[in-house]
Amino acid sequence: MSISPRLRGARRVFFGSQAGVTLTELMIASAVLSIAVLGLVGAFGGIQTALQISKGKSLAANLAQEKMQILKQKSYYQVLVTTGPAYDTNYTPSIPYDPSYFPPENILEGSVRFQRLTHVEVVREDSGVLVILPPTTPDTGMKRITVSVTWKQGRDLKKLQIRSVLANPDTVMSNAIFSGTVLNATTML
Repeated sequence: MSISPRLRGARRVFFGSQAGVTLTELMIASAVLSIAVLGLVGAFGGIQTALQISKGKSLAANLAQEKMQILKQKSYYQVLVTTGPAYDTNYTPSIPYDPSYFPPENILEGSVRFQRLTHVEVVREDSGVLVILPPTTPDTGMKRITVSVTWKQGRDLKKLQIRSVLANPDTVMSNAIFSGTVLNATTML
């Protein structure tokens, strides 16, 4: 019997020593890879959410700064004090805004709907602290501007506020000094 040239160098191979994987090993490897892929998909969802939150805050900050810059470039007398504020009660505390001189602005930016609200108050400084005065108070030379930007992030309502003081450079600071002697009206002492 002659051996074919193809089989001359061949060895006998037993079933137990074959290279490869069993069905159980294949199923375990598939399960591990599936879990890893699901973890990556979940991580991308979290990353997407974080990017949307960051995008919303960045755009809101830019819109608020833009409005503040526009108002601060105006003459002091062109920035009118809010006399009859309206309130956005969707937030706690409610957000006051001026519905007449600076009406709410609805802005679509980066596929997000923002609302920009402006509120101007008369203030004076008292020992380094700003005191809010009624809107009918005579001009003190200082106005506090509050710009609020609101938007919806998923199901949550978000807001961002910035404040700045606008001062009249032409205001003369007033100081008063009382001097003299205090007397009792009956004894004159």
